[in-house]
Amino acid sequence: MDWFATQCDQLCAMFGGFFASRVTDGIMALARPALRLSARHRAERSRLGGPPVLPAGASWPTWGARRLDFLGVIDFGELASVLWLPELPGTGAAAFYYVTEMPRPWGDDPGETDGWRVLPDADVPAGEATRPEVRLGAAPFVSLPSPHEPALWPIAADANGFAEVYPQLYESWASFAWGGEPRHQAGGWPMVVQRTLWRDCALAAAGLPLDSGDLATSAQTGPPVLGASNGTNAEGTGDRVGNVVHDPANTGSGEHDWRLLLQLDSDERLGWYWGETGFVYFSARAADVRAGALDRSWLILQATP
Repeated sequence: MDWFATQCDQLCAMFGGFFASRVTDGIMALARPALRLSARHRAERSRLGGPPVLPAGASWPTWGARRLDFLGVIDFGELASVLWLPELPGTGAAAFYYVTEMPRPWGDDPGETDGWRVLPDADVPAGEATRPEVRLGAAPFVSLPSPHEPALWPIAADANGFAEVYPQLYESWASFAWGGEPRHQAGGWPMVVQRTLWRDCALAAAGLPLDSGDLATSAQTGPPVLGASNGTNAEGTGDRVGNVVHDPANTGSGEHDWRLLLQLDSDERLGWYWGETGFVYFSARAADVRAGALDRSWLILQATP
């Protein structure tokens, strides 16, 4: 992974100009490899927009009376051929659907989970394209925790001026990595704009408000199981809320269990606008990624207030 060592050296030089070595070492210990998705790189199958696809025999997904919009299809095998990341599937493709027009779900209400879908094995043409097609190839890069991530708090407490300087350096690195292109990404640290992403996933998926002070309370009801075909879980128990089944027998869903599948930026080419500096994030629990259960993914939309 020469690219990783090279980029880490670049980051160390950048941070070393502002912080003591112990602070730079602390930041770099958090660095994670990720994949930048860009039209500048060759892609055979991964794309946004273009002709929609569905799994064989599946009907078009809806949110109430509204049809969801086809966002695109990501071939994880194609991404793995560039760089395999343990938080992503190594094979297979999935289609992503969401409500792109207002009003739309933000991912904070379990009753609105029909407002998005991640559909594995979607390879059957499902109608004409309503958006231009943008092929996205992958390139590896070193992702850093957003200034909003709690993982940085111990480092910030030990570095004068960290809260003022780190966000500027973080943005400089992102600008270097993407240039002026939309910041679409798979794996690694998400580019959150408000608050840590995976805590929100864990809280919302457990049916808790995002300002809940204690994730441990979710163990009283258990996390939901997404993608169930009826009002019960696999054992035949549980209460259905929207597209979610709350399973009292399953309590292992803390914020550290979640991984970034796909981050989508606003994109003028596709007519997507998620709000000021807004992103849509699809995340999944590590166990669901390993099991290929991407239909259990959670969506969060964040934008600058």
